[in-house]
Amino acid sequence: MFRLLILGGITLSLLCNPVVAERGPKPPHKGIEQDFKMSPEEEREAIDFIKETTPRRFERLEKMKLLAPMKYKRTLHRVLMRQRKLEHLKEVDPERCKLLKAQQELEVRSWKLAEKYKEVDKNKQRGIKTELRNLLSELFTLREEEKKFEIKRLEKELQKLREITEQRKKHKDAIISRHIDELLGEEHLRW
Repeated sequence: MFRLLILGGITLSLLCNPVVAERGPKPPHKGIEQDFKMSPEEEREAIDFIKETTPRRFERLEKMKLLAPMKYKRTLHRVLMRQRKLEHLKEVDPERCKLLKAQQELEVRSWKLAEKYKEVDKNKQRGIKTELRNLLSELFTLREEEKKFEIKRLEKELQKLREITEQRKKHKDAIISRHIDELLGEEHLRW
């Protein structure tokens, strides 16, 4: 009974609180589905890529569409975002684009080798496993190269932030004065 009274009191105080009342009820949560929304064209683009590169994976994807729709959407979204990233990099950073395409090709080859491994007899499996190990070693090296690119990008961004911070320190008084004018509505005519 005591808990019920406390809970009722808290609920009543929240409802009567002008800040909470002004805000209104929370909007409904959009959910994870919103994050993976794609147009039919985008979905077709991702499906076509998967179908072209790994037909077996496409078969599993078709089953996934019925059994695990969110996993299906997430997979397609990931493929689509990767394709878009490559298109963007082709224009901005061709060297990095080339590296990512090589990674993608090695990943596709590794999937195909893994599928082939399951279909052959024990004698041939040993050779495929060795080939897969070599391929994955090469893929690992490429991924490490990609990390180096990312480190360089982050270092440049950090340097830029340091420079901006130094400039802002130097012009602290002017920045504060301008903001005071903005807050008080005393902006002067500018040139």
